[in-house]
Amino acid sequence: MIVRTEDRRHFETRTLTGKILASFIVPILNHVISGRKLQDVMKKTSADAKKALARTGSSHAMEAMYSGQDRNLFSRGIKQGMSDYVWHRVIAQSMAIRNRLLLVEEYLENAILEYSKSNSESVVKILTVAGGTNKSIIAVIDRLHNKGNVLPISIHNIDLDKDALLVSEQMATMRNCNQYFTRITGNAFDLPLHVAENKFHIIEMVGLLDYLDEEQSVKMLALVKEAMNKNSVLVAANVAPNKEERFIKKLGWPKMYFRTGEHLGRLAELAGFDTVTIEVVKEPLLVHSVLKIKN
Repeated sequence: MIVRTEDRRHFETRTLTGKILASFIVPILNHVISGRKLQDVMKKTSADAKKALARTGSSHAMEAMYSGQDRNLFSRGIKQGMSDYVWHRVIAQSMAIRNRLLLVEEYLENAILEYSKSNSESVVKILTVAGGTNKSIIAVIDRLHNKGNVLPISIHNIDLDKDALLVSEQMATMRNCNQYFTRITGNAFDLPLHVAENKFHIIEMVGLLDYLDEEQSVKMLALVKEAMNKNSVLVAANVAPNKEERFIKKLGWPKMYFRTGEHLGRLAELAGFDTVTIEVVKEPLLVHSVLKIKN
């Protein structure tokens, strides 16, 4: 098993100013402000935080956290810009989520290109488990298309959230790639029922293990392993213990299981994956770990 920390410069980290502010703000959020008061403050000061708190733990909340990088900091005025600076540049959670997204997109793109290079006539079969809006895979396909790589791809997305699946359809339609998708409203633990005898070359499972206990996580990883083809790739992730988890727990977020990168790798071992195939990469802020396995 390989466990390492990503340190390339295009990933987000705090500036010196951000680090100084975080040293004061994070302890206050963790220990001084009550959960209800904290939620009220966030809703009043940040439009993105208000959206995230409306559906905590969902892909809709993630979209609000992703959005901080898509616009100019003060595009919505000075007051909102100052608030956005705190929630998107000082507090680590949003930056870490975006770092996770970058890692996942990179691994998915590399896996697609690698498979297509050695199997040029075959359809790349991709499964996303609890994939929500499919933000990462849609971005990857769009990027490949812009580079002139129009590849035969088939994507199955299984998720319980019908609204997220609808957003996925809208986003994919905008990027001219909706024809690749088959969307299934269902429980991830019913994976064998939904995919039957299908085997996949690439499986993405990001955002699910955060909410599963040890037994459930091992079971889910084992189910995914059964759905993997030979020479296939799994990309998964898990939130890690971090200095901000105390105040995150006060936001009404569903119960999460914070695991170190090493712990995440051990879960994969317990699910039957060969130790030498397991790589865990921690994003620079150490809030999320991304698991990559070549089966």
